[in-house]
Amino acid sequence: MTSKDAILYSLRFSGNLTGMMVGDLSRQELHHRIVPTANAAAWILGHLILSERGAMKILGVPAESLPALPDDGFEQRFARDETAPKSEHYGDAEVLPAVFKEHRDALIRAVEAADDSVFGQPLPQPMRIARTVGEFLLFVPIHVSTHIGQISAIRRSLGRPPVV
Repeated sequence: MTSKDAILYSLRFSGNLTGMMVGDLSRQELHHRIVPTANAAAWILGHLILSERGAMKILGVPAESLPALPDDGFEQRFARDETAPKSEHYGDAEVLPAVFKEHRDALIRAVEAADDSVFGQPLPQPMRIARTVGEFLLFVPIHVSTHIGQISAIRRSLGRPPVV
């Protein structure tokens, strides 16, 4: 197994698991919080979509080639600032699972197309979590899995059975 194979496996697996976790949630359930300060699944999905875009940019995908966002205010609604995660309005939250899948599929295609030498290159801007493009891409599914855990708790608080 190559580095690229490991990255692709992790991206595919965490992407599929995300779809399983949110695919059957209603608009109301996507906005549900287990406690007032917890993230809603809608915000988590929007945040992950923006993260996927960031990963594609690190791989060198030009901004004009990124999948479209649902609307012009998307980046503000799903920002990591103090107010966005606490919002009660995330637009048409029911489109978010499909938008995430579109972004994850595009990230997978970008990794597939990347030359193996890219994975050893240093990140354009150093991060605490990774030094190289490959390390960063291995972190992406871990980041998604962290948020999948939050969505799992949301599901259980709604009386939904576990997905895995």
